[in-house]
Amino acid sequence: MIFKRMSNGMNKGLTLIELVVTMTVVALVMAALLAVSREGEAQAALTRSAQKLVLDISRQQANAMSAKEVAGEVPCGYGVHFDRQSDSYVLFADRATQPDCSDQDFQLSWGEQISVSKFEAGVVVGGFNNSDIVFNPPEPQVHFYPGAAPAEIIIQSSRTGQTLRVVVTMAGQIMIQ
Repeated sequence: MIFKRMSNGMNKGLTLIELVVTMTVVALVMAALLAVSREGEAQAALTRSAQKLVLDISRQQANAMSAKEVAGEVPCGYGVHFDRQSDSYVLFADRATQPDCSDQDFQLSWGEQISVSKFEAGVVVGGFNNSDIVFNPPEPQVHFYPGAAPAEIIIQSSRTGQTLRVVVTMAGQIMIQ
């Protein structure tokens, strides 16, 4: 006989207690993996947002070097504007009323907005020491409003509280720290 009955008359198998214990262990492992996965997603979103910010600042710097026209004219500068606890920032063309740009204010003013860039979900501007960074053509010279150098923009994950700093130096170097 291939299958034999146990001498006490019971079949081999899992008891209800063994099944409940196994399911509990599996649920605990899955919960731990889910928590680690969500933290990893938040860190990745923060890193991607910092990289996108660096790319946008670099793009404005390149626009200044190439003296790219905006609305048929070359503006006095190309800038990036930040607001605290915002999930976005503004790319703008800094214009002046004087042709020689002598009245340039080095900050976002009405009608100068080119576009708005949003961070990934759960990422905000945590702080900064300058609300505006402007690159003036053709060198490009970099100016900070209200004036502290180097510019530091702190972006923060609202989920985990982790932060990254994007730094722009007086020489125009842009880096993530």
